[in-house]
Amino acid sequence: RGQVRWNNNLYFHPALDAYHEATVLVGTDEADASRVWVRELDRRTGEAGRLICVAEFGGIDWRAPQRSWRPL
Repeated sequence: RGQVRWNNNLYFHPALDAYHEATVLVGTDEADASRVWVRELDRRTGEAGRLICVAEFGGIDWRAPQRSWRPL
């Protein structure tokens, strides 16, 4: 709870608790993987919805192949 996984990394924010097991959109900055932007998904249109939060890098997902982010 309170996390999203992107590129085998975990990102955390308390606002994500309300979206447990929901499908969300994750936006990234290719030059800075220390955070991701998490948005609601409009299921009717498939478009990005409102911004939920900016989640911070919290660690590597131990279930995935071990590859952590590295700044470019």
